[in-house]
Amino acid sequence: MIRLLLTLFLLPLIFAGCNTGSRLGNQNMASLYSGKENTLHPHYALFNIDASTTRLFFRISNSELLYTREGSGDEFSAQLLLLYKLYNEKNTLIDSGSVRLRDVQTAGPARELAGQTDIDAPGEHIFSLEVSLRDLNRKTAVAEQLELDKTTGAKTYFLVSSPQDQFPLFDDVLDSGQHFRIRHTDPNAAQLHVQCWFGENPASPAPYALHAAPPFVSKPDSSYTIDLRKDSVLRLPRKGMYFFRPDTMVKNGLTLFRFENGYPEISQTSQLLPPLRFLTMREEYREMSENRDTKAAVDAFWLEKAGSEERARVIIKKFYGRVEEANSHFTSYTEGWKTDRGMIFVIFGPPQHVYKSGETETWIYGDGTTPMSLQFQFSRVRSPYSGNLFVLNRSANYKAPWTHAVDQWRQGRVYSER
Repeated sequence: MIRLLLTLFLLPLIFAGCNTGSRLGNQNMASLYSGKENTLHPHYALFNIDASTTRLFFRISNSELLYTREGSGDEFSAQLLLLYKLYNEKNTLIDSGSVRLRDVQTAGPARELAGQTDIDAPGEHIFSLEVSLRDLNRKTAVAEQLELDKTTGAKTYFLVSSPQDQFPLFDDVLDSGQHFRIRHTDPNAAQLHVQCWFGENPASPAPYALHAAPPFVSKPDSSYTIDLRKDSVLRLPRKGMYFFRPDTMVKNGLTLFRFENGYPEISQTSQLLPPLRFLTMREEYREMSENRDTKAAVDAFWLEKAGSEERARVIIKKFYGRVEEANSHFTSYTEGWKTDRGMIFVIFGPPQHVYKSGETETWIYGDGTTPMSLQFQFSRVRSPYSGNLFVLNRSANYKAPWTHAVDQWRQGRVYSER
């Protein structure tokens, strides 16, 4: 992919101090998890350039945009509008603005369109940043709620970039051969202390199990220090979780992950079996895991359930497609599919309604107005290692819908609560 920096094309239109429209917490945000059904998939990153200003970086592939022209002699171009609203902990609007972007269509491979804008965010607080990106030609939009944590040591004081430039990577998960740099807001930060965890984390138990997954083990497997002046180009040497801090007395920091190369996509045969824990009996899973040919064991499982190769291909594509989407959305201190939200997403599919607040996320399957609707509520867990950790409010009432959904998968049907 070719990156095009749009800084020269940005036309900032800043509107501060007035609140227009409703909060995203009152809006259905199911489009965030609708996967390929959503036409726009922007990426965002935040970096505190000083004590009062945070830079919002954004990126989107030009292949997702509609290029049109007004007249026969005009150039084909895409028109984008980025809007943001920043709220403090009391839900008071403290900054808002918009940036209009134009990109002229050119021949060649797909390009990444990227840009940045600065936001006034003074003080060490946890802000809520609502961002909306609109394709003005296609008349479509996607909104997202980001957390801007400016408390001491937070992730937003770090910028992870490629060795070639100062633009962020937009991802906390890196491949084995991927090199990167780390920049800190404090220009005098010369060292980073690194803690590493290399063990596998268990997948979440069924939603009706009243015990959640075991808590994250805080004792690291390894620790070391890097000198930002000498070790300016870095890489993650093995699979695991890496936690960076300039000061070990501060609990917060930057977390980077290394899973299988190609993550969030499934690229290795070894990745096919673990998600089947949600669909299999304990002995059934043990027998498959002891098979030396993992792919043959997984293929046999799906062929038996589907009844034909054609049907098996359909259900395999759907099931592992959901696993990949769960990895994209819900990665925290472990792979996305292993988390509570990932588990529900894989088995039940994308929810029809999603309502987010600072500390909770509610999913509704169905129209949300009848007793037949299925609702899951997730609560944020504040962790120095991840800002994306939500746990399910578990209930024994989930046993019937969970059992029904799993039975449908085991009968060779793609289950969807619609």
